[in-house]
Amino acid sequence: MSDSEYPVRELEKARRRYLVRQGVFRQRPLTGPLEVGIIPTYRCNHGCQFCALPHEPTIHEEMPPERLTAVIAELAAANVEQISFTGGGEPLLYRSLPAMVAAVRDAGLACSVCTNGSLLDEDLVRRWARQGVHVAVSLNAATDAVYRQVHRGARPGDFARIVSLLRRFNEWAAGEGAFVSLNFVVHRTNRHEIAALAELSREIGAAQVQYRLIQPREVHRDLLLSAAELDEAREAVRRVEDDGREAKQTIQVAAVLRPPTGSKRSGETTGGDAAGDSFPDRSGVHCLEGYAAAYIDADGTVFPCCLRSADIRHHQMGRLTERTFQEIWTGSAYAEFRRESFALRPEEADPLVNGCAHCPKASHFLYLTDELAAGNYLDLARGRQTMLTDEAARWKARAGRPAPLPDEAMRVSLRAGERPAAIGPGESFLLPVTVRNDSRIPWPAWDIAGEHAVGLGYHLLDTRGRMLAFDNNPRVYLATDLHPGEETTLPLKVTAPAEPGRYRLVLAMVQEGVAWFEQRGGDVGRVSLTVKG
Repeated sequence: MSDSEYPVRELEKARRRYLVRQGVFRQRPLTGPLEVGIIPTYRCNHGCQFCALPHEPTIHEEMPPERLTAVIAELAAANVEQISFTGGGEPLLYRSLPAMVAAVRDAGLACSVCTNGSLLDEDLVRRWARQGVHVAVSLNAATDAVYRQVHRGARPGDFARIVSLLRRFNEWAAGEGAFVSLNFVVHRTNRHEIAALAELSREIGAAQVQYRLIQPREVHRDLLLSAAELDEAREAVRRVEDDGREAKQTIQVAAVLRPPTGSKRSGETTGGDAAGDSFPDRSGVHCLEGYAAAYIDADGTVFPCCLRSADIRHHQMGRLTERTFQEIWTGSAYAEFRRESFALRPEEADPLVNGCAHCPKASHFLYLTDELAAGNYLDLARGRQTMLTDEAARWKARAGRPAPLPDEAMRVSLRAGERPAAIGPGESFLLPVTVRNDSRIPWPAWDIAGEHAVGLGYHLLDTRGRMLAFDNNPRVYLATDLHPGEETTLPLKVTAPAEPGRYRLVLAMVQEGVAWFEQRGGDVGRVSLTVKG
């Protein structure tokens, strides 16, 4: 079974999630966080309508690149799976960001960049697509007009340019982990574009969309939704989730954008009995942020959540200038946070005073707790069992075939590819020969055929057709079964005789221990060979 059929990386990811789940049960982490968000800078170039940054105390420090490089190495050693560069401000204003992204990928970690997209260019987008970077763009609109209202620092043409670059990203994506997601903070200016943003995301090819609600602040009073508008927004998001499931697209939704606990539409159930979905309403999930994620501020402060909860007493876990990340992660401050946060219920939190109501991670926490969720460890184990069963059945079917091929199986066409005009005495080259099975019987590959492997060889003749060497080794054998009507190209090693002159090669298939195909009525191929003096 090859890595492409059952990738080792997926097993490693499943094991990490298993350890996170076991850590929750034991109330202490057994592995590092799955994801660490790093805020490289608080500088920003957009001044978005709903942003709280201008109205809160700001960190003016930025982590020096050499210090951030050391932090990346430390996080890799802590078995972190992904590092995300996020805001704060606009990460691309941190001049060393492209180098830091490359360092993360070189360390074997997944990498995400959350950006407003205004500083993306074609070269950077192509590079990140090929490096396997997740690019999360805070678009917050589905049309240029609304985009310019929300993103007050946007330049003319930014919206169309960003959308075009994201489409190109998916064309260039080559590295594992390369995908696009869109973020949308719902408020009065853009609430009517909830569904349109989802449509745009599918057109772009975004794998994920995240919807959050503007957090209530006095300075943003005019942007807050009325009760009726909030109900309309919730219904629009619900429809987007339904469409996302059909499109196999991940839709993350803040708890406050879901109907209040216990409410439901006509004919809708809230239980967990839907086929293939353990908890279809995505509610009632414990907060696992203290086991799954961590965040590092621009000044090196580690904090456990990007949202502030009124029910959590302490939000600073320690500083990397004073202790290592591992010491902070396993320290007493984090232990207290885990106890307090696990008891929270985001769906019951008051959105006016509690940041937990704005958390979009319920589906992520569900994934960690539901071991049969798609991609989780029991699901992978079950998939592996199925693969092994199917593989065993295929081997049994192949092994049951008679090893010696009957005469009617030795029907073949051969076509030689390009070769050198002349070579020196005793020199060798690889001659590509395309072989087609013209019979109605499969030819077995060497792994199952054993001593009766099917291969390609050649006879050496002079220009008058006299046989100089009937059997010339080494032969090249079929790597996979060749079924009727199929063809494959085999690299046949040809070695020139010691004497200069002109020669003929007869290309012939053989089944070891049985016969040459030509002896049972099969065709051969013929090519000339010149040995220079």
